[in-house]
Amino acid sequence: MHEDERRILIEYVKDMPIRNCKVLVIKKDSTLGDHYHLLKDEVFYLFRGSGSFTLSGIAQKLKAGDIVHA
Repeated sequence: MHEDERRILIEYVKDMPIRNCKVLVIKKDSTLGDHYHLLKDEVFYLFRGSGSFTLSGIAQKLKAGDIVHA
């Protein structure tokens, strides 16, 4: 982490090959997913709002700033 009078900079991804990056805007009261990938990992970062995420039958509540690696 680096902080000065202008900003706080937090590097979340370093030295990782990334093939793509997507931004999702999920509409209120919507459900996405119910699937998995055998050969791909995904990282989700919640910019704002709140929600829940279920992985391997375990539900987690999420708030802005949370990161999930699935």
